[in-house]
Amino acid sequence: MSSVNVAFAGVDIQRYLGLAEHNPVLDPKIGPDNSAPNRSLYNNGAGQPDFSNNSQPSPDDVKQEGYGDCYFDSTLAALAQQHPDQLKNMIHDNGNGTFTVTFPHQKDNGAGNLWGLFGDDYHDVKITVSDKDLPSNGTSSSDGTAKWPEVMEAAYAKLRGGYDAIGNGGNPTDAMAALTGKGADYYSPKDGAGKIEQALKDGKLVTISTPESDGDQAGMEAGKNPHGLVGGHAYTVTGVCTGPDGKKYLELRNPWGFDHPQNIPLDQVNDGSIAEVEIGNA
Repeated sequence: MSSVNVAFAGVDIQRYLGLAEHNPVLDPKIGPDNSAPNRSLYNNGAGQPDFSNNSQPSPDDVKQEGYGDCYFDSTLAALAQQHPDQLKNMIHDNGNGTFTVTFPHQKDNGAGNLWGLFGDDYHDVKITVSDKDLPSNGTSSSDGTAKWPEVMEAAYAKLRGGYDAIGNGGNPTDAMAALTGKGADYYSPKDGAGKIEQALKDGKLVTISTPESDGDQAGMEAGKNPHGLVGGHAYTVTGVCTGPDGKKYLELRNPWGFDHPQNIPLDQVNDGSIAEVEIGNA
């Protein structure tokens, strides 16, 4: 896979790296200088991670903010759409102000690092987070009430070695493997276009990534392609619809929580606007 850049709101664009180029360690300490004591995992003291939309996770809960982890947030939104109960069940309230997130079927690489690989020795990995693990500029919900996106991002940061490890780019397929414990693949737009609709019907997670771009968020937005996609970014594929012209269109969600692109004709996916299509089992 070639490198592309990762875009995210409010921070300069970062290099979109494969996970193998990171060196994550299990459950590092996220220090107090990066914590946010005025933010809480709880909603109004209720003692539960708040889920919007009648207590179910929704992709619209996810809002990427200060870290370059659009690859993770777009995947998180995909899981919320396709399997909200599965996502909800990953989070356990410990009843003492902490939550434990279970990442299924991870493999220890022999050096204490968990890479989301597979083999006979894979095992579930449990990561516990508390208020002190929430940075002030991390992922939040679009309306400020759903705390589960913050819980999941904090746990993923610990799994991978800290916010610096996850916030400088990554591959959606790695995030898919971490969240589901199952395999994920990436395809060229030409090869992936014909797989998207059936993948969504089969309950799979689908994202797309755009070709790399230079500059910060403002520069990227100014250089949008005709479909309204910014460069070097990952989007959740939320559906395939049929337009008034009878053509099929991709429906996309921006993990920023705003600036969602227009629907893209499926027969134009290979026009250079998209770098690759990522599909993960769930």
